[in-house]
Amino acid sequence: MSQGVLLESRAMAMTTEWPTEIDGYRIDGVLGRGSTAVVLRAHDLELDRPVALKLLFADLDDDARARFALEARAASRLAHPNVVQVFAAGTHQGRAYLAQELIDGLPVSAILEARGTLSPDSALDLGLQIARALSAAEEAGVLHRDVKPDNMLVDDDGRAKLADFGLARIMSAQGRLTADGTTLGTPHYMSPEQGEGRPLDARSDQYALGATLYHLLTGTPPFDAEHVLAILLAHRESEVPPIRDRVPECSPRLASIVERMLAKSPEHRFVSFEAVIEALESVSELPETPVHVPRRRATLEALRRDSPLIAGAMTLASALVLTFGQRGPVAPVSAPIAIETVAAPIAPVPVAPPPAEPEPVKAEIAKPPLSSKPDVAALAARGDHSAVAALVPLLSATDDATAIAAAEALGSLGDLDALGPLEDAARTGRSAAVRAAAERARRRLWDVED
Repeated sequence: MSQGVLLESRAMAMTTEWPTEIDGYRIDGVLGRGSTAVVLRAHDLELDRPVALKLLFADLDDDARARFALEARAASRLAHPNVVQVFAAGTHQGRAYLAQELIDGLPVSAILEARGTLSPDSALDLGLQIARALSAAEEAGVLHRDVKPDNMLVDDDGRAKLADFGLARIMSAQGRLTADGTTLGTPHYMSPEQGEGRPLDARSDQYALGATLYHLLTGTPPFDAEHVLAILLAHRESEVPPIRDRVPECSPRLASIVERMLAKSPEHRFVSFEAVIEALESVSELPETPVHVPRRRATLEALRRDSPLIAGAMTLASALVLTFGQRGPVAPVSAPIAIETVAAPIAPVPVAPPPAEPEPVKAEIAKPPLSSKPDVAALAARGDHSAVAALVPLLSATDDATAIAAAEALGSLGDLDALGPLEDAARTGRSAAVRAAAERARRRLWDVED
């Protein structure tokens, strides 16, 4: 964020003078202020109903205004009881606004500030509600990109609602708010791929929900540090401290579900929010039975290969720390921020082509594809872990019969290391028949795990 825009935002955040009316909305007061927007209590004069009017501080150019309208239309399609409904979008004196449902309640961040933590039962209930909201968004093809306690509201009846769909993307597309080579978000809850500026899907929102649930259970986010870069690097390469080490009363199943949502690689998380909901709903019936949590710790070499932006910034940060110690300015980390590139050799993320995905570990152990079901049956007859290593590559065999047989064999072996590959095949298999077989096998493994 440029210094001029930052100063403008701070000045507007402190002002108490607002128009009495904006495009048919009577302004009745201020509900809250942030670093990028103010939320006004307003009344829709045409429809005679109260609304919350979210007004962005910075002016939008034509491209950003078009993106804002597109995102607002997408958000308005999410008619779900756990989503704050968007009624309309517009601009006032060059500044974009959203008219949305007015919720009488508190943000989860305020509840956390007052209580410190939530009980495991309360955290589970809130997590289920928000997961259902994000599942509806996933089905509609809408990403949130900034899931965090500040964007979750709880009303007087205990209903949780998720707000601000798409605003992170809107603001990251606006040149005056961020520059090339920046990442917008809230670092305490950002997925590793979002911190790297890579393409996102719903599994990034899943990671952010996992980080939020971790905060609700333990009282702190998974990672914390004085410097933003240190938090982003921790998300990318550090193991999450086990929840039950800090909260022994948390059930093993709930703890393992949250930790799986926080897996470093998207493919190691749950395949969809529907699967997240299924897992969370099983906690009450099987509290002492943990789910399988794949582990893959990133190495420094993998970090440099996958993310030139963070790798270069890490090298620069190391030099600065060695030279200046802790004397440099500390960037705020509690609100959405823009992390700007600081050295010429580091290629801006939006300009450079996305870095290639590293080959999955399973590719290193791939065997030549087998051509018939009897071969698959012979492998399955081993009944040991080596059979899983040999069968997993066959899920992507060029003929459906082999892939389906491999899925069925993996489901019958009962080895939980096959759960991740089966989830991938259920989502990306070469045909509907293969995907269906993988899903059946995945559910069979769930039964074994349960």
